[in-house]
Amino acid sequence: MAGPCGLAVSLLGEFEGACPALHPDGLGGYICGFGAGEDARSRAARVAVGSGIGCDSPQTMADLAARQRRAPEMRRQARADRERLNREDPEAAHHLVIWRLAPP
Repeated sequence: MAGPCGLAVSLLGEFEGACPALHPDGLGGYICGFGAGEDARSRAARVAVGSGIGCDSPQTMADLAARQRRAPEMRRQARADRERLNREDPEAAHHLVIWRLAPP
């Protein structure tokens, strides 16, 4: 992995190496443990890490090339997910502000 995501750094501080919140998904990828529940924090975490959009941590040059091709769509989807969270789940959206991942 390229490094920790913004959510991990916000919650755990700067660190190197694998994020302790990541767990293997059994399919060759990982699941973020911060977003594992159904509470407001978990819902916010899933939006913060782009759950369902695609991995943004390239491991190979092919991964990097694929990510660069998909980057505009990934950004549009992430923006739409944050806007939806603001409209439909203000409690969860507030966690992004607390974590300094969204403006107040």
